[in-house]
Formats: sequence, C-alpha cells, structure tokens
Amino acid sequence: MWLGGASSALWSAHIAAGAVGVLVYAAVTRFRQLSFTGMATTAIAGTLALLATLIAPDLEGVQRWLVLGPVRLNASALVMPALLVFVAGYRRSSPTLLPSLLLAVQGIHLLQPDAGQATAVAAASVVLLFGDSSRNTARLCALLCVATAAATWARADPLSAAPFVEDILGRAFDISPWAGGVALASLAPVIAAPLAARGESTSVAAMSAAAALTVYFATSILVTAFGQFPVPLLGFGASPVIGAFLGVALQKRGQNWGRG
Repeated sequence: MWLGGASSALWSAHIAAGAVGVLVYAAVTRFRQLSFTGMATTAIAGTLALLATLIAPDLEGVQRWLVLGPVRLNASALVMPALLVFVAGYRRSSPTLLPSLLLAVQGIHLLQPDAGQATAVAAASVVLLFGDSSRNTARLCALLCVATAAATWARADPLSAAPFVEDILGRAFDISPWAGGVALASLAPVIAAPLAARGESTSVAAMSAAAALTVYFATSILVTAFGQFPVPLLGFGASPVIGAFLGVALQKRGQNWGRG
C-alpha cells in the first residue's frame, strides 16, 4: 500500500486493524474452553449483522457493509470465519438447523450481492457438509449453497476495483515482479493458520473447523483472480483481518468440543 502511493492514514489504519485482530485473538484464546451458549450467541450476533447489511446504506445498489460513522465493515468477511467454526463444532448435534444456517447466509449473499463471499462459503460448506453421507439434509444444503453461489455470480455487480482494496495485487506487480511475489507469498500464512491452530487434535470438530477455514481463506483469495473482490488481509479493510483472527481463535479454543 505504501509503495503504491497510499496515504499514511490508509496503511496505518490497516496496520491498526491488524493490532485489533491480535488483541481479539489474545482475548478469545484466554478462555479455557468455549461453551455452546457462547458460540451460539456469537453465531446469532453474526447472522443478525449479515441481515443488517440489507437495510444499511448501499454503494451503487450493493449492500455488503455495516456503516459505523465513517467506517464501513464488510459483515460477511467479519463474521463468516466464526460462523463456520460454530457449524463445524456443533453440526452433528443440530444436523438440520446448522446446515440450514449456512444456506440462509448464502441467501443473504445473493441479495447483497457478494459472489466472492458466496463462493468461499460454498466451498467451505462442501467440506463441512457433503462428506457426511449419513445426513441427507446436510448434503442437500451443501449442494444448495453451491447453487446459490452460482446464482450470485449471475447478478449484476457494478462496483469497480477500489485502490488498495481489490487491486492491491495488481499494484504490487506494477511496482515490480519481486513486490508482486512478496505480496502473494504474504497471503500463505492465513491459509496455513487453521491447520497450525488445530495442533495435534484429531477430533471430528477440530479437523472439520480447520479444513473449513482453510478452504474458506484459500477460496477468498482465489476468487480475486476472477472478479473485483477485496484481497483479504493484504488489501485495505479491517473486516477480513479481524474476522480471520476471530475465526482462528475460536477454532483453537474449541478443540475439545464435546458435541462436535
């Protein structure tokens, strides 16, 4: 961002978002173990935040953000990692409700529209739900999540790339191939973070959460090559940064879920 000409206020704010993310991670991981009530409360709050985008001020007809004064937060990037961890931890105790929650989220992505997030959630849903051959409802929800993502790509998205958000990788390669390579390499840790946070845990919940977050993060990065979507963590924006730290922290604290 700095080498590409971004103002000091812009890249300083992005670094500040990283600091907030670290604090969120430190606070969450201090809990000895997460309760179902705490996780459910987080999931409900996240779903309500996503719904609130549909009545929040839009940009050229697109409604992806919560507006807090001068700050716009991409609600999906902020809450989806936590929602995926919640579904991974408790989907077997709620085999119909939680897969349906992911499908409802996809419906919100369709209405916003946000094809990038819809695709990332669809990929994570396949990982979480489709492998459970004993749950036909879960597998159906996974397929419907994929179909909804495809429908979201068909919706008009008039927003153009914003400086240092969607076009950050292009700016890096404009500076030099070396800068572009470093920018790409800097995205690797977020993909590896869920696997590192899983540690040696072999519980179904822990492995499912790690796999879902890994696929979600990787797909969030991959879709930026096919559309005008924010490059998570590297491009300017607090939501993907804080959301990633929160999701991985919840995953790490949930390793000993009894119901997963």
